[in-house]
Amino acid sequence: MKITVLVENISRSPSLRNEHGLSICVESGARRILMDFGPGDALVQNAAALGIDLAAVDFGVLSHGHSDHGGGIPAFFKVNRTAPVYVQENALAWYGWVEPDGSRVYGGLDEALKTEPRIRKCSGVTDLGQGAVLFDGITGRELYSEANRCLLEKSADGYKEDAFAHEQALILPAGSGYILLGGCAHNGIVNILDKAKNLMGKAPDLVLSGFHLADPDTGCGYDPELVDALADRLAQTPTKYYTCHCTGLKAYERLKKRMGEAVDYAATGDSIEI
Repeated sequence: MKITVLVENISRSPSLRNEHGLSICVESGARRILMDFGPGDALVQNAAALGIDLAAVDFGVLSHGHSDHGGGIPAFFKVNRTAPVYVQENALAWYGWVEPDGSRVYGGLDEALKTEPRIRKCSGVTDLGQGAVLFDGITGRELYSEANRCLLEKSADGYKEDAFAHEQALILPAGSGYILLGGCAHNGIVNILDKAKNLMGKAPDLVLSGFHLADPDTGCGYDPELVDALADRLAQTPTKYYTCHCTGLKAYERLKKRMGEAVDYAATGDSIEI
């Protein structure tokens, strides 16, 4: 199995575009899977530069309904004419954030996707075949990041703090174990891990996800005590962690200092083989 980061905030090469967002490609046997799509068309350019044929992708998964993860879906559909994209059933609602001056900014998906036939809405636990499992319904709030507090959802009752019901994570088999792929882990990575353990009966061998420990641009929400507590909690299992994007570099450096080789950063162009 080979996991390649197509889009992330940082690039390892000047020939690859970095953007605030995330897109991951998994090549497992003859199967090709995309987890998230970045904010625009960078995944198309970067995939070509890396020798990855997006037209051969079998299906895509969207981790949640934010544009930095799903803005690239239309660009993907232009180069891949057949693959469905699985989204949580609430992912196409209004999501955004509140600015310091109180103004609200839309940060959700392209409205045209609501009528796109290749968008497949799902909820609960979804079997994607060959051991791939998609799940949502993360309700725990252990080690929940304050960086989430400025994010909003809109319902019939108006705007409120996002509960992240639109978030989902992907399990893929790997040898006798499995890997776990997330997007931002807004619900808290330890709560997502607990759900995965309940489904699979054990911890994953590898996790790749943002941990949303701070705003990557401003550092807003960064809490060193939370980062330390998270590092200690993650270190309780032999899982290998790769984090990125919304974790924030300051938080990552603190995690790395505390966890050592158990955690690494995954940037645009990085490949992981297991």
